[in-house]
Amino acid sequence: MAVAARGDEDPVIRYREHAPHPALRPLVECYWSVRGAVVDRVSHRVLPDGCLDLLFDLSSGAADPMQGHTEAAVVGFMTRPLPVGYRGEVELFAVRFRPGRAAGVLGVDTHELTDRVEALDDVWGHEGRTLFERLVAAPTTTDIRARVLDAALLSRLEDGRAATDVLMVEAASRIVRSGGRVRIGDLARSLGISRRQLERRFPATVGASPKTAARVVRFRRVVDALHA
Repeated sequence: MAVAARGDEDPVIRYREHAPHPALRPLVECYWSVRGAVVDRVSHRVLPDGCLDLLFDLSSGAADPMQGHTEAAVVGFMTRPLPVGYRGEVELFAVRFRPGRAAGVLGVDTHELTDRVEALDDVWGHEGRTLFERLVAAPTTTDIRARVLDAALLSRLEDGRAATDVLMVEAASRIVRSGGRVRIGDLARSLGISRRQLERRFPATVGASPKTAARVVRFRRVVDALHA
C-alpha cells in the first residue's frame, strides 16, 4: 500500500522508497515516504499489492488514509482498492512488510486486518504510541526516521517477537516468485502439506487465502508492467 501510486510522479506530492537495515530486509520490503503540499484536496484509489503497512501521519492529520485513525495505523492486506486523500502539508512515513512477514512482527492474526485500517495503538499498545512519538521528535530527514524504525523493528526481531509460521512465509514467497501463477495444490505438495492445511494456515500469516494472494500478485504484476 502506498498513498502515492508507485510509478506515478505527482508534481506536488513526492513518493520515495528507502532501504531498511540489512538485517530487516527479509521482513521489510522498504520504508516509504510521501511529502508535499496541495492547495485543494487530492483523492485517488490505492491498489492492492499483497503487503501490509505501518503508516505514520506526521503532518497533523492532513492525509486521511488512516480512515479515522489519527497519527499511526496498520493497513491490512487489501483485496480491493482503498480510497485515500490528502490536503495541505502532507508528510507520511511508512513500513511496507514483505508478504507473510508482518504477522510475526505485529504479533497478530493478519487475517483479522484484511481490508481494514486499524490504529497502531490497538495492535501494539503503548509501544505503538512510543514509536510514533519518536518519529515526531526525530529530525525530519528520511535517514534518521528510517533509523528510528530500524531500532524498533530490530528490537522485536532480537527479542524473539517476530516469530512466524515459516512454512507459510515460504508459501507466500513462492507465490510472489511465480508471479501468482502457481497452482495451489502444487504449492501445497511442494511444501509437504495438504491443500487443506495450506488453506487453513495461510490467512493468519498473510492476511488472505492462497488463491486470493495469487490473484493480487498477478494483478500487481500487470499494474507494474503498465507503469514500467
